[in-house]
Amino acid sequence: MSSAKRFSVLRDPVHGDVYPTHEELSVLDTPEMQRLRGIKQLGTAFLVYPGAVHTRFDHSIGVLHMTQKMIEAVNRNFELQPRDTLGISEREARVLRIAALVHDVTHIPFGHHIEDQAGRLMAGGRGRTTVCGVDPRHGCWLDPDDEPSGIVDPSPERAAKK
Repeated sequence: MSSAKRFSVLRDPVHGDVYPTHEELSVLDTPEMQRLRGIKQLGTAFLVYPGAVHTRFDHSIGVLHMTQKMIEAVNRNFELQPRDTLGISEREARVLRIAALVHDVTHIPFGHHIEDQAGRLMAGGRGRTTVCGVDPRHGCWLDPDDEPSGIVDPSPERAAKK
């Protein structure tokens, strides 16, 4: 038997054992991902609920696990009804799993506390609210007239089309 590792395991307190690939482990080892260890997922909730102390890093591990569960469910449905459903290829699963890991990498500390859910913070009087914590050079804005999750480009070209 080879002395090389056959798999890696992370022990998650919520989901149990999570099995990242070696590629996913290399993503987890980046400074950008390690930074998430210092950002609390629930902000200041730990002041009221002392057990609410998990970080965005912990959350990302759980999202990886749940993404794998969804991939497995979709592929089980595909096996049962191949004519009526789509399956997820290994390549697509790889992309989905990496996306699950990095989905919070741009979050700032207390980011959810300063989001503008009510639309009260106006950006330059243009009737749009900024997504707090996003670098303005990336040009992300929430448009109150779109679907709640719609993110639009505030470029002058797009504004002229409205």
